[in-house]
Amino acid sequence: MRRQIDALVRKIGYPLEPETTYERVLDGAIKLTGAEAGSLVLVDEETRLLDIRFTKGFSEQTVRNLNISVG
Repeated sequence: MRRQIDALVRKIGYPLEPETTYERVLDGAIKLTGAEAGSLVLVDEETRLLDIRFTKGFSEQTVRNLNISVG
């Protein structure tokens, strides 16, 4: 597992656009955990809701209808 994490860090360590980095982090986390789906969620500072940035394995309707408050 350690080698896989090190490889992921090297892969995402390049200076990239934030969206590319987020997508690579999500792809790596799904692969490392063996999950079928995943999401990368950040806090929207204005609304204090969790903003789903990237998903894999979820339907668009599920993502669109999901609003999660911080806390």
